[in-house]
Amino acid sequence: MRAGILSAICLLALSVPASAQEWAKKLFTVTAHDFGTVANGAKTEFRFPIKNVYVEELHIKEIRSSCGCTTPTLVKKGESKGQEGGGLTLKTYEQGEVLAQFNTHIMTGYKRATLTLTIDKPYFAEVQLTVQGNIITDIQVTPNHIDLSTVSQGESVEKTITLTRTGRRDWKIMDIRCANTNFEVEPLEKARTLSSVTYELKVKLRDTAPAGAINDQLVLVTNDDRMPQFPIQVQGEVRPELSITPSLWMAGSLMPGEMAKKTLVIRNNNAKPFKIVNIVSDDPAIQFKPIDPAAPAKPLHVLPITLIASDNPGRVVKSLKIETDLGTTLMPEMAVQYLVKGPPKSITTAPAAGVQPSGNSTTAKQPEINVLKPKTTPPVSTVLVPKK
Repeated sequence: MRAGILSAICLLALSVPASAQEWAKKLFTVTAHDFGTVANGAKTEFRFPIKNVYVEELHIKEIRSSCGCTTPTLVKKGESKGQEGGGLTLKTYEQGEVLAQFNTHIMTGYKRATLTLTIDKPYFAEVQLTVQGNIITDIQVTPNHIDLSTVSQGESVEKTITLTRTGRRDWKIMDIRCANTNFEVEPLEKARTLSSVTYELKVKLRDTAPAGAINDQLVLVTNDDRMPQFPIQVQGEVRPELSITPSLWMAGSLMPGEMAKKTLVIRNNNAKPFKIVNIVSDDPAIQFKPIDPAAPAKPLHVLPITLIASDNPGRVVKSLKIETDLGTTLMPEMAVQYLVKGPPKSITTAPAAGVQPSGNSTTAKQPEINVLKPKTTPPVSTVLVPKK
């Protein structure tokens, strides 16, 4: 009888953590990646996106790999360097990434790794991600990836990379594919001997490429049945001509009707003078001074704005766009996030003197977010969605 009780207790202990950590899996939309066949020494990496969909602040304490073939790093979205100390903190709706670097320079053959994230806030949980790939030595890539560096928006850049395939004289590149349509790629056969084939790839980034980080792959389709597709990493950054600082305003916790202020800096990164012609927001609670059409064009503008918190408790996520005389394709945008706490308060948010509200006269419906159960121990059930 006692043995049966002990068995039941053991089974319960094993089942609780699995169900209790289901909330942590919702932070990820992708949990596995196959690098395919890659060259020895080639730069090969993949970014697993993380998004905090909960009200509670999230803290990932550490991440570890089961294999030396992969080095994982926790980073904020769009950043290339990890957080100091290896941890990562994400507030509501903030996004991060697990940067998985496949160590092709020290490994060969088929490799597989399990990446384990340890979360200590708001509750303890562990999430596992997997990567795998086949590292071969009969293709050499020089340099080990395509580095576009930093280019200003509206400019183009061209880079060259060399591939040498050994051991097969009839090897050919049949096609080149990429999900990013802003690339032009031209393969040129440079040499063909009895034991090797050499290609040169000219990769051009079009001047129509949008601003932002570039983390893409060129997939070479070949006539080799053993490795019909071969990826090459492409990295770089298109720096926007116009930028807004800060690009994200975390206004914190506010009571209904409470006021917060912020100063924005809109800059032309090429030092070109411009005018602000309009300011657009999807929230009338974001207020600013009227635009002066007679104001001179200049490469930097300072814009004070005022936020009056919504009447309804809950998380608020809004945006503000700056329109300039340079065109809508170069329109900087700032995200505004804050939490309204306390009971609803009936107030009238009339604009102050010399200040005009933006956007429509009605407040848009707030997006749904998840709230973990307010317990000191990890929740056994899944998350709750608060009523609006």
